[in-house]
Amino acid sequence: MCVIAAEEKDVVCQHYAADAMKTIAKAMMTTTWDRPVFMLNCLTYLADTLTLYVCTAHKHAELDGAVKTCIFGLIKGHVCESLCHISCRIPL
Repeated sequence: MCVIAAEEKDVVCQHYAADAMKTIAKAMMTTTWDRPVFMLNCLTYLADTLTLYVCTAHKHAELDGAVKTCIFGLIKGHVCESLCHISCRIPL
């Protein structure tokens, strides 16, 4: 009786562990995409805020460069990693 209960418990634990791993993998995929988008939103907001003041033109130009870098990183990640199958990835 104890052996059967232990086996049933083991099956249930394996089922929950598999579900947990799927959830973690899904969360990690979301996080890897959300972080660069959040960064881009923050940089764009800062750059737009600085356009109001003439004395911040130098910092605005730096932020524009950072925004472009974020955009190219998102494009590269989207095109080369998430959209294409492994056999058709485009080397950049």
